[in-house]
Amino acid sequence: MKHLLIQPGKLFTRLNTWFGFWVLGLIMVNIPLLYHYLGIKTTIAYLVGYLILVYALWFTSLNFVKGYRFLIIIVFASVAVQIATLTIISPYYELTIDRNEAITYWINAFLSGEYPYAVRTNLGNPISVFPFIHILAFPFTLLGNVGFLETFGYLLLVFSLLLFYKNDVDSRIFTIILLSVSPLLFFEVIGKSDIIVNMSLYAAFIMLLIYMEEHDRGWSVLGGIILGIFLGANLATRIAFWPLFAVPVIYLWKVMDRRIWFSTHVIALTVFAFLVLPFAIWNPHIFFRFAPIGVNSSKLGQSHFSQFFWLLMALGSVLCAGIFARRARDLFVLTLPLVIVIVFSTGVTFFFDLSYLQMIFIVLLFSRQLPQVLQPRGHHRG
Repeated sequence: MKHLLIQPGKLFTRLNTWFGFWVLGLIMVNIPLLYHYLGIKTTIAYLVGYLILVYALWFTSLNFVKGYRFLIIIVFASVAVQIATLTIISPYYELTIDRNEAITYWINAFLSGEYPYAVRTNLGNPISVFPFIHILAFPFTLLGNVGFLETFGYLLLVFSLLLFYKNDVDSRIFTIILLSVSPLLFFEVIGKSDIIVNMSLYAAFIMLLIYMEEHDRGWSVLGGIILGIFLGANLATRIAFWPLFAVPVIYLWKVMDRRIWFSTHVIALTVFAFLVLPFAIWNPHIFFRFAPIGVNSSKLGQSHFSQFFWLLMALGSVLCAGIFARRARDLFVLTLPLVIVIVFSTGVTFFFDLSYLQMIFIVLLFSRQLPQVLQPRGHHRG
């Protein structure tokens, strides 16, 4: 029973302000959705399970849960439950949720020679995402279920967390388990939504920056080309995520050779134009007035004041994150204020979409450590 007792050394090192905020934040972003759909009893049960997980991983010496074998079991179990959810539970909600139709209807219209942004979903909503999401989803539609795209996003996040916390076993196990059982994840799977895919692509992009920075390869021309292609493809997914990618753009301005920086972003804009411009030329009236541009601009509200305030808050968050980042690893935690602004300002000016809490949750998963600019000297941990 000794391994179940609180270890005094661990208790001292864990009980600090940022750790407490981090642990609390990760559970709090899951609570609204859980309470809204499953009620107070399920919410309390989840809270109890979460506290047991925190206790077992952070304050005891249960080493058997910290090996790769246990982690593989957790990931495989989560994938199995996701597949079961897609095939058994998800069909019951197909008439009330339309994010999967925003993908499948677009693909079917395009393959039929119709202008895909003129199509509405089964709920009558316009299609607001850019073409790269549909390109990513196409192989999964061939498999017969576009919902497998969310499982792909989950696995990409698991891989990113493995790399990000390669030197921190406790954080690696904790974040992957928490992601694997997250109500937000399974809500995404049931609704066949693509928010988790957007966030997994963002995480993968930041991990690419970290890899290039930490392996002493510098910011080479080849590295700039790879980053440019990846950045351009990401911009061609969803407008709401543009502010997130503005942060690494500012950071790269500080650390890259100017010529490489410019060539990287010329490549990014070229890739974006290649993916998006054909649809703008095909039918500019629908593209700019209806979807995807028109519907996205309406999310900022009709009031000029609210639009200005949203842009001001987002711009301030982007600039602060980009300027204060001293290393690529800092970009996750420094974008927390930005994703909070995006989620809650959209809720105020348009409608509060509980699935957008996924953005805060996933950024929090990568935010165990304070940014380097706020850490005491000699306390930089990868």
